[in-house]
Amino acid sequence: MDSIKRLYIRYLLHYITVSKSNKKSGRNTSKPEKLVVTDKSRNLFNQVRLKHLLSIEKQNRGISKDKLLFVGTANIATYWWCAEKAYLNSRENELMFFFIYLEDRLKYSLELNLIKKVPTSEKEILSAGSDITSKDIENLLSKKSEQEDSVYFYTMSNRIRDTIDLSGKNKIIKRSKNSSNAINMNSRNAPLLQGKFDEKINAEKYPTIRWNFPLGEFVFIGIPDGITSEFVYEFKSTRNNFLKSFIKPVAETQADFYGKFFNRKEKRIQIHVLETNEVHTEQTSIDENRINNTLKGFTEIVNGSEAFPPKPWKCNACEYISLCPITPIKLRKH
Repeated sequence: MDSIKRLYIRYLLHYITVSKSNKKSGRNTSKPEKLVVTDKSRNLFNQVRLKHLLSIEKQNRGISKDKLLFVGTANIATYWWCAEKAYLNSRENELMFFFIYLEDRLKYSLELNLIKKVPTSEKEILSAGSDITSKDIENLLSKKSEQEDSVYFYTMSNRIRDTIDLSGKNKIIKRSKNSSNAINMNSRNAPLLQGKFDEKINAEKYPTIRWNFPLGEFVFIGIPDGITSEFVYEFKSTRNNFLKSFIKPVAETQADFYGKFFNRKEKRIQIHVLETNEVHTEQTSIDENRINNTLKGFTEIVNGSEAFPPKPWKCNACEYISLCPITPIKLRKH
């Protein structure tokens, strides 16, 4: 888990830990104390704690602890890029999305004065936010003047002028004042990182908010790139027009889900083609059929059906190539 995730998890979980240790020692718990642990032990402990809370949450909902429950809307939309990758990615990141679910519910419960302090028991943490309504989320959204970063957005210091290569040719994003601080774009998160920088520069700016939505057998976590009174907004970038035709269904699906979740009738999609530096814009109605087809297909895979295979060239750069059951054997990396 990266430093951003650890920071958020420490913020949430140290209240549980300090409360329990203080009760055992007879200390006054009116003011939480700081929890001092090493990065290594914090990372391990927090994952163990989150897994325990996730197990309780699933038990409370009457489902198996092994059943996939918390998913990211963006991950599910990649069903139209590769259905198996959408499933494997969702499995791998369920714990992260469960944490986001908890963090948002706690944060907004405090902001809405539904609770007076951060809860200290597991039962209180899991129940916090259950009384937040869609009207509450709209009221919170109305207070936001511009897009805010989600837990998986990346930012750089304002003190350093960044020179960013968005052509897809270079593999390093350079910081002009210190080349030793260059960001390695050969990492697993490179496409996400480069896409987020492109979004910061080229996307239209609207307010947004992150929240969770039950649908079918899952709880979706979603944060559009923007929300207005009339539409949800989604921005994507891709290297060339050939890839644009494969990215577009993903963007449309993601925006369709957001439109349903936030009760907007239209979606506005922009795709930036880096090769030509053109931004393609479409604004259309939310497609309920696409939502239903995606949810049905993804649910079937979760419940044991085999995913339909993607174009073989997509497998070459996939991080799940060695694990994927539908990847052609000759493409697998041993």
